[in-house]
Amino acid sequence: TWNNEVELQVVVQASSFSGDGTSASDELESLIDAVLAVVDADLTLGLVGVRVLNSSREYRYVVFDDNGLGDLFMPQAIIKLSLEVRS
Repeated sequence: TWNNEVELQVVVQASSFSGDGTSASDELESLIDAVLAVVDADLTLGLVGVRVLNSSREYRYVVFDDNGLGDLFMPQAIIKLSLEVRS
């Protein structure tokens, strides 16, 4: 029977200098697309008794600031995969 639900989180992050934050955001979206393409290609994730039910994502934005200038922009996405696991 399929009755155990599990959530797997995959954190994807990109970075660029803060003056060019658009490139980091574009890179992040490309990375998200790559992760989801792998998941969509095999909803079992290569495991027996596992299947992906759905996914969602949450965005976070970090500016790394070691010198007071806010030099590094690091957007990240947390991709949450809801899995059903056979017991």
